Amino acid sequence: MEADIRNGSSIKKELQEAHNGKRGLVKETLELTNKIQLATKELDNSLADVKKIPEMRADVRRFREMRADVKKIPEMRADVKEIPEMRTELDSLREEHQRLRKTFEHEKGVNTEKVEQMKTLEKDLIGLSAEVEKLRTEVLNAEMRANAPIPYSGQYVNTGNVYPPAYYGNGGYPESFCVPHFYPYAVGGFSVGPQVFGGPLVGGNATSGGGFSVIPPEVIGGDAGGGFAVAPPQVVGVDAAGNVWGGVYNKSGAPQM
Repeated sequence: MEADIRNGSSIKKELQEAHNGKRGLVKETLELTNKIQLATKELDNSLADVKKIPEMRADVRRFREMRADVKKIPEMRADVKEIPEMRTELDSLREEHQRLRKTFEHEKGVNTEKVEQMKTLEKDLIGLSAEVEKLRTEVLNAEMRANAPIPYSGQYVNTGNVYPPAYYGNGGYPESFCVPHFYPYAVGGFSVGPQVFGGPLVGGNATSGGGFSVIPPEVIGGDAGGGFAVAPPQVVGVDAAGNVWGGVYNKSGAPQM
C-alpha cells in the first residue's frame, strides 16, 4: 500500500508539473501569436508604404520643381515690372494693325476702281479693234471697186483703168494707184497707211462741194526705240460752205473736233 501511495504521489507531482508546463506552453503560444500579429501589421504597413513609393517620388519631384520655381521668383518679378511696357507696345501694335487695315481697305478700293477702269478700256479697245477691222474691210472693198472695170453704156471700155471713176454715196475718191504710202521719218523709219476713202458730207453732195475723207489707221515703224506705233483713223472733210474740218474717227461716224 505504501508503495502505491508513494507512486501515486509521484504521479500526481508529475501531472502538476505537466500541467504547469502546458500552461507555460499556452502562454508562450499566445505571446508568439501576438508577436506574429504585430509583425503582420508591420508588414502590411510596410507594403502600404512600398505601394506609396511612386506617389512619394512624384511628391519629391513636385517639391524639386517648386524649389526651382522659387529660385525663379526674382526673374519673375523682373518680368512683372516689364508688363506695363509690354502693354504699351501691345497698344501701339494694335494701332498699327488698325492703320494698316485701313490702308489695305483703301488700296483694295482703289485697285477695284483701277480694275473696272481697265475693263472699260479693254472694252473700248475691243470696240476700236472692231472699228479698225470694219475700216479695213471698207478700204479693201473700195480698192476692189476702184480696180474693177467699169462698164459704160457705149461700146468703149477703159481697160487700162487710168482714171478711176468717182463714186458717190458710201463710195469715195480712191487714188489712182492702190498701193500704201511710205513716208520716211527723221529717225530712219517709215509709215504704212492704206488708201484714203471718203464720201459726201451729210447735207452735201458732189456739186456743192461738201464731202469727207477717212484715213484708216497707220502702222508707223522704225522709231528711235525700234518698235511700232498705230495712229488712230482720221476724218478730213469739207462742208458745203467750203470749211475744212478734221479729227480722230469715233464710233458715231463723225470726227472729234
